[in-house]
Amino acid sequence: MASETTTGRLLTKTPPHGGHAKANGHASAHAGGVAAAIRAHGGRYEDDIVREAQRFRVPASLVCAVIEVESSFRNVFGHDTVRNPIKSPPRGVRAVTEDSYRVYLRHRKLGEGSQGVGPIPIARRNGIGVTPRSVEQANHAHSLNTTSGNRSDHKGPPDVAWAADMSNGGSPTPQMDKLAADLARTFGISWPGSGLVNHTDGRHRYQLIYRTNLGGNHFNHVHLGVKKL
Repeated sequence: MASETTTGRLLTKTPPHGGHAKANGHASAHAGGVAAAIRAHGGRYEDDIVREAQRFRVPASLVCAVIEVESSFRNVFGHDTVRNPIKSPPRGVRAVTEDSYRVYLRHRKLGEGSQGVGPIPIARRNGIGVTPRSVEQANHAHSLNTTSGNRSDHKGPPDVAWAADMSNGGSPTPQMDKLAADLARTFGISWPGSGLVNHTDGRHRYQLIYRTNLGGNHFNHVHLGVKKL
């Protein structure tokens, strides 16, 4: 990782929502200060981080924490267990280059899976309008425990567990059907088209729930949860 203090210091320095200044005249100066803090503590992509944190109204420190855990601020392929051969090796990383990304895209278009693509962009490309902010709000309002009495993935903490409920209707829609199938392909889940299915890859447990009343009504949304093993 970049360093434990990259995110830790930012958490103490960065106001909520990427540092939205109350007075518009101070907004750009404040954004520059946040970007400088990211650089000073070992981070990269500071301008992109500040811009996207403001656009989605999430703390810049949260964006830094996710990037630090996922890639240590490096532009690398993920470790998802899909057929696409362009990925980072076990216990190692593979840098993204223009040439390797072109090859990766060719394999992805053949249906061999994606790397480093989360459920929110997958939902959006299937016509379901969720955002990091809407997922954060829904998870905050979610009950602490599942119907079976276990702690819900929705309640995290995010470095241990995370979940999103994604929907565009009160009952199954073609978009939700395609989303469930797309998520299953991306995360290597054997998906029969409905039910509650768990899959582990040695590092994480993934859970896909849709078109079932198991765990509550899941006819009106697609649930994807992930938990660190």
